[in-house]
Amino acid sequence: MRLFKLIVALVIVGLVVLFVWQNTGTWVSKTNYGLDIYIGKIAFSLELYVVMFLSALGGFLVGFLALLRPYLRLRRTIAREKKEKKAVVEAPPVSEAQREAS
Repeated sequence: MRLFKLIVALVIVGLVVLFVWQNTGTWVSKTNYGLDIYIGKIAFSLELYVVMFLSALGGFLVGFLALLRPYLRLRRTIAREKKEKKAVVEAPPVSEAQREAS
């Protein structure tokens, strides 16, 4: 089964490499962009592979930041619970005389 997975993975990687190689002309073609911000116009051109890389990077960063908040909140909650548990374990035992007095 391990050999089968390896063969399938190599076939998929090979197809991706073949697709990129056959479309090299498209990947390196320049695309013109313009931005009109009412103060002035900005014009620039980028290759398609750069635009695709930047959009993938932006999507990764948005997803990472979206998942970072719940992760940090969970870590904070776990740290607080550990601290409370440690305080309970280290607290001195209450004697019978102290219980009756309160």
